Amino acid sequence: MKKLLLLFTLAPCLTFGQTTYVPDDVLEEVLEGSLFDNDNYVLTSTVEGNISLGLDGNDGQISDFTGLEDAINLTQLIIRNMTAPTLQLVGVTVNYQLYFDNNLSSNIILDNCAFNNFWVLLNPLLTTIEFHNSNSLISGPAGGGVDSHRG
Repeated sequence: MKKLLLLFTLAPCLTFGQTTYVPDDVLEEVLEGSLFDNDNYVLTSTVEGNISLGLDGNDGQISDFTGLEDAINLTQLIIRNMTAPTLQLVGVTVNYQLYFDNNLSSNIILDNCAFNNFWVLLNPLLTTIEFHNSNSLISGPAGGGVDSHRG
């Protein structure tokens, strides 16, 4: 009985590492660094600890940004040199600047995202930027021929 009571007393003190689902292997490797084990999960504390994150397609192409929604302390997110036809962020909060730079994508979709500054630079194939339930202040050149709309 004493062991059972002790177990219930200590149970709230035990913590288990929460994980964040990251299906893209390249993004998982960027977030985990040398701890990369390719299991599609990253410790949430690792994701939350990112303040500035640069994702460069020259280091590996990312097609799914799922998992970044748990990076709650981001002040800057730079996505550059990606070749996916559509770059989509869902539920991502960037407390300062979000950059899309030198990508070969035709669409950017921001769904339920929040950020203060949004920059789109040197994206020659970009034709559409969609904002769905996103809080944003666009303060940078979007490039010629870009159709920007809120959905």
